[in-house]
Amino acid sequence: MEQVTAFKASDGTLFFTTNECQLHEISLVWRGRINEFLDSEINPFPAKGNAGTHKK
Repeated sequence: MEQVTAFKASDGTLFFTTNECQLHEISLVWRGRINEFLDSEINPFPAKGNAGTHKK
């Protein structure tokens, strides 16, 4: 067994370098922003289908 030094991101993911960890943290922020947009009323493509795509 070998002891290692790692950097832990806010979601619990471990990384060997600070750069990898920081890039992951940035991606988490962007994912959060994208999800907020997708759930908002200004999203032009809501998850629910419209009348033309609704299966009967």
